[in-house]
Amino acid sequence: MDRVGNKEVFCETLKGTLNEFAVVKDLEPKATIQIRDLDSLATVEEITEAVIKATGRTAEAEQLLKIKLVAYSKFYKQERETSSEMYSKLLALLLVAFLANQVTPIAFHRNQEFSETEPAETFGAALLAWYKAFQNIMPCGYPPMGIPVLAPFTTAFYSFDFTNGYYNLTGNVSDIMVTGLNNYKFLRFNFNQTTNRTTFDFIVPEVKLLGESAFNFKAVMAGYPTTMANSGLLDMKVIDFRMVGGMTMGPTATGGVAITDFDLNFYIGDAVFNNWNNLWDIAANNFANKLIRESLLMWTQQIQAQVTEIYAQLVLPTVNELLAEVTMTEVIDYLMETTTAWNAADCTL
Repeated sequence: MDRVGNKEVFCETLKGTLNEFAVVKDLEPKATIQIRDLDSLATVEEITEAVIKATGRTAEAEQLLKIKLVAYSKFYKQERETSSEMYSKLLALLLVAFLANQVTPIAFHRNQEFSETEPAETFGAALLAWYKAFQNIMPCGYPPMGIPVLAPFTTAFYSFDFTNGYYNLTGNVSDIMVTGLNNYKFLRFNFNQTTNRTTFDFIVPEVKLLGESAFNFKAVMAGYPTTMANSGLLDMKVIDFRMVGGMTMGPTATGGVAITDFDLNFYIGDAVFNNWNNLWDIAANNFANKLIRESLLMWTQQIQAQVTEIYAQLVLPTVNELLAEVTMTEVIDYLMETTTAWNAADCTL
């Protein structure tokens, strides 16, 4: 081989020596790499640096790689924006279709104003306006009523001990931040003034929780006892949390108000867990995150048949006990007065 390292001279010499007895090819080395845990936050520079480090590519190859990655990232961004626009249009279409096909006595609009001369002073209209006003103050909170900031919701420390016949969970969480709670949207909201029945269908596109945790968990899953100890970071996200249900709320024979015929179901589109337990290695953390996701989705499906019964036993008795002391007019007045107060707070965060 040429001692001065002249690749071209060596190739020509080799060709002349072999003549027509062989074919000489100048082959470029290639490497196959596997990229794991690549998400939308990864930059072209980060990927390029990782590939160059793993393969030892030259400057020309690095430039070519950047061109390919930039082209891909633009395509991915365009596809993601297109999907987002389609999703937004779909929600708008569902809302318009609902309002256009309303068959009950009154159709409610989000920007509806109340007045003494309009039929807007119904429980359904007041409740919808109350929800909207509450959504608006969530980034600021409302100290006069003891409502903390909820968008994002934060807490420095919280200890817990949940125990029943199926599981035992004890421990604490700290530096918690929950985002996305105020982004709920009504796909359907209907109040029948004749029957006093309210039906609803709303969705929270994404709720994310970050923080730190330390806990011990014991449960029986699929007939097998399961235990888990944790000391580390929390990073979890629930996608498309949806609640669908209805209730009848009207006056009682004793002059008060009561909620009857209540039904509720909730659904989760997906869940993402990137928790990190300092007591485990990478494989154990990945396995646990996948297990928690699958368990949550499975539990969500299995619990639906019992949701209404659980709510009826644990929540409705307390609520109806309070409502028994007021009239329907007082409930509507409270909703409207609270809505006015929250709107006056002018939360613009």
